[in-house]
Amino acid sequence: MSQTTSLEIGVDKLCDADQKLAHVIHQIGPCLLVRREQGFPSLAYSIVSQQLSKSSANSIRSRVDSLFTNLRVNPVELIKIEDDRLRQTGLSLPKINYLKCLADYVLSGRLDFDSFEDMDNETIIVKLTEIKGIGRWTAEMYLMFSMNRLGVFPVDDRAIRSAISSIYNVPKTSSDDIYMQIAGKWTPYRTIATWYLYRYMDSLRSNK
Repeated sequence: MSQTTSLEIGVDKLCDADQKLAHVIHQIGPCLLVRREQGFPSLAYSIVSQQLSKSSANSIRSRVDSLFTNLRVNPVELIKIEDDRLRQTGLSLPKINYLKCLADYVLSGRLDFDSFEDMDNETIIVKLTEIKGIGRWTAEMYLMFSMNRLGVFPVDDRAIRSAISSIYNVPKTSSDDIYMQIAGKWTPYRTIATWYLYRYMDSLRSNK
């Protein structure tokens, strides 16, 4: 089954299962979830982007890429670059340490991206969060956008909680159980629902 077909089926199932979400889906339109870059570059750029605006992250990423032979971050070269050169790109020392820790995991064979295809989501999350600088949210983003795993729900994501609070009229301070109960309707297409919640929040911001 193609990715497009899977998304269309998922959207139809979500509309049948949840009328409030269906209203959001009809407002947003077709699901345009695409598979982004995978492996080391994806996680490295996630670390670079942590706690930064999109424009700042893109600027630093461009400067980081300029240090590499093919203008693309890779673990072999990264591990050899002096910290001072990386600092000149705008990276903080903690992020440099996180990036080199990630590179070490890949080069030592402790992290094998090819093996992920045969693993369930929680196993992948456990493996990724062993690496300093990669938390559960970053691992969930990797599952959703680099692997297109359709059953992921990042319950701790502030934007997702804000979207659910607005659509379902629940306090933002509600327990995880409340959010998980709402997301339970979306199984096994919680990634698609999450994509729509991100777009919903984008539309709210653009209308301000």
